[in-house]
Amino acid sequence: MPSLIDDTLAANYRKMTPTQSVNTGEFYSNFGTRQLAWFKVELANIRNSNNYLEADSLFSAAVRGLQIATEVYFISQPTSAATDYFVVAVTADTTPDNSNDGGDTSSPTQAELIKRIVDRATEGNSTVTDYTF
Repeated sequence: MPSLIDDTLAANYRKMTPTQSVNTGEFYSNFGTRQLAWFKVELANIRNSNNYLEADSLFSAAVRGLQIATEVYFISQPTSAATDYFVVAVTADTTPDNSNDGGDTSSPTQAELIKRIVDRATEGNSTVTDYTF
């Protein structure tokens, strides 16, 4: 068997760009899951309007809107609290660029873009914030 520590192997591993220097930041990896952006989406009655598991529910509309516009990795079950909410994780580099939407004077944040997606899909008025564990 030929040696695995030769010029071919050595040349290949030296070609790899450090993961923190490409795409979406220091947590980006060319070898695994892309960086995820986590958001808490608050929307009144998202759990209680109809049954949230039904195809025509408010929650279902929000999920479909997110799936059409972003690459979704995780969506939690809606939680009934003072304000109903759910948590969503999307790949950070697939949030669409809506910078001209609504006559913005500056580029909107990812949370603002997620809000627009959910509001369009549900015809509601959501509040979207970055989610931390």
